Amino acid sequence: MGKLVDISKYQANVNYQKLKSEVDYVILRSSYGTQKFDELLDTHLKGVIGAGIPFGLYHYALMEGGQDTINEADMLIKAVKKAKKLGKVPSYLFVDVEEKHCVDIISETNRFIIEVQNKTGIKCGLYSGDAFVKQHNLLKVNTPIRWTARYGQNDGKVNMKYQPTTPFHIWQYTSAGKLSSISGNLDLNTCSTAVLNQLRGSSAPTPTPKPKPATTKKPDRQYAEKGVFTATTTVAIKYTPKVSTAQVAKLTPNESVHYRRVAFSDGYVWVQYMRSIGKLAWACAGKASADNSKNAEKYGTFK
Repeated sequence: MGKLVDISKYQANVNYQKLKSEVDYVILRSSYGTQKFDELLDTHLKGVIGAGIPFGLYHYALMEGGQDTINEADMLIKAVKKAKKLGKVPSYLFVDVEEKHCVDIISETNRFIIEVQNKTGIKCGLYSGDAFVKQHNLLKVNTPIRWTARYGQNDGKVNMKYQPTTPFHIWQYTSAGKLSSISGNLDLNTCSTAVLNQLRGSSAPTPTPKPKPATTKKPDRQYAEKGVFTATTTVAIKYTPKVSTAQVAKLTPNESVHYRRVAFSDGYVWVQYMRSIGKLAWACAGKASADNSKNAEKYGTFK
């Protein structure tokens, strides 16, 4: 799993060398509107480039439409040029869409993404909140990566119960996260290793070798096993045992399912069962141990 943080002018005190050891990727706010760069963009660019941290950029869009869409895209394009002058271009770009001041937000967002990708040669993803995605049907936007916010209890921890209800690749799970390298509350995000590799792209630096753990982590896997799982907390139900796939239903406390397979996937333990509608699904039954060998934090009982 990848750990990401996004920062802007609100994070003025950053120990970039320390940050490098705490996260896998950093996304910097480049700009907002048609004329303003983030006040700390240059500082953050110098910091992450100097520390060798893989990074991307995002532009906060006002989405007023027309020529303003192209002008806003140009701000992100100019920010890429700023980074290039400092010796490194971002490996990924994003448009942050949380406001709507135009007639057709889907069309305008697509125009922004196309303009940025054509002018920079760098892929551009879409950031938004889960509710905003549903309200404005942003799943119709043509984008390679969806970065979606949904906080739930917003206690700084990843809780599968509160992941986005719409399809996503990156999950911003809190605005109250903590890192020792940056003071104050932070937006923290998580994604699969596959998505992290996409984010880093060809411009990602060679990672610093880390000491091998005392125990070897077992690979993700599935195997046949029958039993009854009874939830003790609300858990997600999906058609694929992956964090990034959409939730299709939920299992509430004291509800039981007769499962036929078990999967260790994306750091969690899942059980497969047949839904009442006649379709196989996976219930998240717990959190896997660090070595991916057992169910370390069970979300229910097994019989």
